Amino acid sequence: MSGNHSLPKQNAPRGIFLLSLAMLLIPVVDTIAKYLSAELSPLYLSWARYFAASLFIVPIAMRKFGRNIFPRRNIKSHFTRTFFIISAMLCFFISISTTPLATTVAVTMIAPIVATVFAVIVLKEKLTWVKTIALILGLSGALIIINPRVEMENGVIFAALAGLFYGLYMVTTRMTAQASDPIKTLCFQCVVGMVFLIPFAVLNWSMPTTDQLLLLLFMGIVSITAHGMTILAFQYAQASVLSPFIYLEIVSAAILGYFVFADVPGIAFWIGTTIIVIAGLLISFTREKST
Repeated sequence: MSGNHSLPKQNAPRGIFLLSLAMLLIPVVDTIAKYLSAELSPLYLSWARYFAASLFIVPIAMRKFGRNIFPRRNIKSHFTRTFFIISAMLCFFISISTTPLATTVAVTMIAPIVATVFAVIVLKEKLTWVKTIALILGLSGALIIINPRVEMENGVIFAALAGLFYGLYMVTTRMTAQASDPIKTLCFQCVVGMVFLIPFAVLNWSMPTTDQLLLLLFMGIVSITAHGMTILAFQYAQASVLSPFIYLEIVSAAILGYFVFADVPGIAFWIGTTIIVIAGLLISFTREKST
């Protein structure tokens, strides 16, 4: 890394504040997407989200780096990670178009459990008894929410796929040893994601109204803001300190889902979510102690 790029000093309270705010903001993006999905295709919305985000992140990257706005090393890894995060977002947006927002968010929280499984298979990480218990708990919590004894909705299936792809994204991110500037990484992800999703947008094209266009732009601003705060939070504080606050996203999604869409999560949602949170925290704390 260049000498003029220094990390912030450790400041746990600031990191917790930034991550908490980011987790409360992310469901705002999802709420807008769910609202717009009543008239616009989720596939079109996926492209529009990256397009709107690119409108804001590219000028920021160009101001800081000139024309060198993308990472120059480990390009293959960046493409792989971007493919997985795009796939996760596509599945997520398809899910929320038919499924309560809080349910989709909760099911996608299986991502850390998925990442642990693939880290054992691909990265040859040791499968400890604590991780095994966490994996069983996480799967149990997801099954409680999904409730396979009744006819499963496609939206819930796509939520599980979103968690799968995001878990793969986490593993491929961990496989990349070379650190990359977060602005360049985010710029690459947004621009490449936008280009990759163009065929989906063309096949599902809708001319947005003025109100819809403003919502799409606002979605891009909030998305970039939340992502930036998340990056800063993990620079200010360790993962073990921040991990419990990641699950504020479920709370925010449940609140917004209730007030905007009148979605009321049932008891199975809260029981399953609690179990998934416990499993995720077990995995997070175990990994932090082993590093």
